[in-house]
Amino acid sequence: MSRIIPLILIVICVFLWYRSRRSTDRVLASMVPAAPGEQSARSRELGLLPPDELDTTRAAPQAPELSQALTAAGTGDWHQAAALLGSTAADHELRWLYVQELATAAAADDAWLSAWEKAEDKSADAAVVRAATTRADADIARAKELDPADPTPYVVELGTADADVDGIWPELRARAPHHFGAHLAAPGYTPAAHEAAQAPPGTLMSAFPLLAWYEEHQDAPADTEELRSLTDHALMDAAAAPTTHPHLPELRHLLAYFLYRQSRYDAALEQFRLVDGHVNALPWNNGNTLRRYLTAREETVQKAHTTSPAA
Repeated sequence: MSRIIPLILIVICVFLWYRSRRSTDRVLASMVPAAPGEQSARSRELGLLPPDELDTTRAAPQAPELSQALTAAGTGDWHQAAALLGSTAADHELRWLYVQELATAAAADDAWLSAWEKAEDKSADAAVVRAATTRADADIARAKELDPADPTPYVVELGTADADVDGIWPELRARAPHHFGAHLAAPGYTPAAHEAAQAPPGTLMSAFPLLAWYEEHQDAPADTEELRSLTDHALMDAAAAPTTHPHLPELRHLLAYFLYRQSRYDAALEQFRLVDGHVNALPWNNGNTLRRYLTAREETVQKAHTTSPAA
């Protein structure tokens, strides 16, 4: 019996060592960073999508109602487009997004838009889509006349080749002082980066100081006190924004990048989870979109403390 007990202890120790080694091997395997185009085991466990399921054409999924309107327009039916724009009178950001998408469709085939204009010749919604399609002075003027309160024709005008930005901007700000799309349409002119601190929470104006830094200093250290403060402001801005804000995913992509650059991996992972699936946004789309996104996402996954989607 005295010989059996040591043997039993040895067997138990070997079993425990083997089980521990197997567990360690699984952890190490999940922590190995994935090569570009691959996905780590831990990333899969956290519910993040594999590379072949990431959409590099959009920053966010297209709204179903917009998809339906575009599909209907493709068949010559304008009624869904009219209903879609009719629902956005009080949401300038969403209206501008829809106008751009519908104008793109009309540029390819405007039969549905012409039918809409013929049926409702005083429709401000049809007029602003026409203005965004042609960017012609006469069409822009008509859209302004049909709905004087709408800032959208002024955003259209900002994108014209000979835009008088100094004249347009006061008119636009009088109608929508914190119009995100308008600030994007007039890069280098608007004082958005300086106005961000005074903008109401949820307007996403905090994105512009981050964009300005990225454009000028993207290779510089990002973990500075000033940049951390800007990032924290943007986090609060995103939390206050309506989930329907069309530019919220773009701000979240920026936040994922800056939090990653600041080694704030748990917070970065939260943003990656919120945007994962659609990656055509700054800073990833500044060359080799998928590789840039996956590199940052995988390093974040390996260094974050979160261990499950529910954590």
